[in-house]
Amino acid sequence: MGIVAPGLWALAGHAQGGSMVARRMNVKVEPVKILLIDHETYRIQSLSRGLRIVGHQVFEAKTLQQALACIRHEAFHPDLIVTDCSTRILCNPEMIQTVQERLPGIQVVATRDFGPERRVLDSLPWPVHYLDKPFTDVELLRLVETAGPEAKTY
Repeated sequence: MGIVAPGLWALAGHAQGGSMVARRMNVKVEPVKILLIDHETYRIQSLSRGLRIVGHQVFEAKTLQQALACIRHEAFHPDLIVTDCSTRILCNPEMIQTVQERLPGIQVVATRDFGPERRVLDSLPWPVHYLDKPFTDVELLRLVETAGPEAKTY
């Protein structure tokens, strides 16, 4: 089950038949704990569903405050952060300090449309992997498969 932090709904679990879906999608999955941050409800639900169905544990946050509450929760140790390329969340000084203190070495997957945000995000003190929109579930799962195990080494 998920961890419930103030202002955060934590949804985690494993869908029945997830391994069959992963085989059908030709994606090998090592379960990863993912903090998913996005302000758009439909996107967060869609990404969560896709990640859970293959066995990942997903925790959702829609705002900076929800993400910070989750990261500060003593029992919470995600392997990976997946977020919309929002510089106002990832580059927020409080977020940077909290992540550095609680999750040193965490990997981040940032989904992006286009624009100059890459220059800003490249200056962050942790690795950022980019996924250009629109992307498929398979592209996201492959990036999680690559970044997730790397993140488990910190």
